[in-house]
Formats: sequence, C-alpha cells, structure tokens
Amino acid sequence: MEIDLDDLFYKNYPADFHIYLVTILKNILDNPFNIPNLLTGIETSNQEEVIKSIKSQIRAMYFQSIETLFELIFAIERVLKSKNSTGGLWYHLSKSPYRENYERISKKDFSFLDEEFTIEDVAKRKLSVTLAHYIFFFNFNLSQEVKNSIEAIKYGLSIFANDFSDRDEYNAFKHSLRVFPTIKSLRLIRKVSQETNNKLEMKESVSYLKTQIQNGINVALISKTLDTERDFNLTLTSSSMISNIIKSRKSLKLKKREFIYYFDKKDISKYAKPKGNLSAFRLNFE
Repeated sequence: MEIDLDDLFYKNYPADFHIYLVTILKNILDNPFNIPNLLTGIETSNQEEVIKSIKSQIRAMYFQSIETLFELIFAIERVLKSKNSTGGLWYHLSKSPYRENYERISKKDFSFLDEEFTIEDVAKRKLSVTLAHYIFFFNFNLSQEVKNSIEAIKYGLSIFANDFSDRDEYNAFKHSLRVFPTIKSLRLIRKVSQETNNKLEMKESVSYLKTQIQNGINVALISKTLDTERDFNLTLTSSSMISNIIKSRKSLKLKKREFIYYFDKKDISKYAKPKGNLSAFRLNFE
C-alpha cells in the first residue's frame, strides 16, 4: 500500500499546539481559584509552587514555539531547493541539520526570506514569489495586507531570534528541568563602607547553572526575571506564524477552508516590550 506522507502530515500535524496549551496555562494563572479543582487527586499541593511552575512552563513553551517556527522555515526552504521529489515537509523536518539551524538563528540575518523563487500555482502558471511569501502565505495573492504581514513577521523573527539565542536557558528547561526559582531579591553592599545600594527584586525569576566556562570560571549561577505576559503574547505570535505555515498548505492540500492570521508590526512591538525592567544576575564560582 502506498502512503502519501504529505497527506498524513497535513491531516494530523497539530498546527495550533502551542496556542492551545499556552492559552490553557494562562487561563489557569488568571483564574487561580480553579487550581484546587484542577489538582484533584494530588494528596499534597502548594498553590504558590503551582503558579511558579506554570510561569516557568509558559517561558519554556515560548522557546519551544520559536524553535518549531524556525525549523519549519528552514525545512520549507530545503523543500523548495531540494532535488528530491519525494522529500516533503515532514521528511525535511525529520532530517533537520539542527546545529546549523541554531547557528543561522543566532546570526539574526533573515535576508534569505527576500530571495525570489519561481513556482507553479494550482493553474500551472509560473509565478515569482519571495521565500517569506511562499512560507507564510502559501497560494495567497500578494495583497497589501500580506505585504504588511510579511514585514511584521520578519520584525518578529528578529525578536524571537534574539530571545532564543540564549541556548543555556532553553537547554536548562529542556534537559533535566534544571531551571527554577531560587533568588527572591538581591542587595549589593560596598565592601569598604558597607553602604547598601537599592535592593534588586528577583522574586519573579528563575535560575540555572552554566558550567565549563573559560578563564578560570567553572560554574556560574545565572538568574533572570520572568515576564509571563510578554512570554505569553509572543508565544501566541510565533505560534500564529506556525499556524499560517501549516494551514495555508493544508487548505490547498485537503481542499478545505482554514483560518489564516495577519500580522501588524506595531502589535508585535507592543507585545515584545517588557512589563518592567527585566533583570539578570550572574554569580561566578572559580
């Protein structure tokens, strides 16, 4: 029996995976009175710990959505350039050169999205489209709304790449759950005068260890404040871009209408602005 991998992929890929989960988590935070009911069956629970866990998970999900988004972008680029006629999106996602992809993200250079390709539309007509148009608005005419959205998407990608470039924090979430709240506040005191500077509030923070550092430093304790509202809004934004990638293709492949998002640069800028001063603290151990 011959299996169409593209059919399997587009019928079943969870395009709104991160949208659903991050919204559920945010609704729990916004309605903490429901937490005891949600924890029915657990013998002991601490609501403060539950809330901290949810905020950390929203932060981790933001990183996960960014990684998924970029993996899809690079995979579609490989599909378009591939000489392998059997290699669809699922195939190229599964063969991801992830280290190379991480390097590309860290460079924050997205000029490749302006590269133009000649494709065939459903009527077999030759069309010239940019890679960004092909990725996010597959089979859509280049309307002004699409043009504005593409510019907003490229702006958003630069923000995502900047946040994602701290691989140590993301790896601490991914591997062994070794990032968690530790420091509530810091107060710096001058060594000679014992004069105390203003206290740095860190109660909304998570900490992780970074090891194998050069120049005589073996371990560093790194603490960063969380901005859950920002993480939530940007997760929705990046996940909406993922949804467009999948659903614009699914709509054509399965011949069904799908919801497509449009993007505004001002909105993304507003979402990316921190609620307060995001603090980071590093303590080195020799």
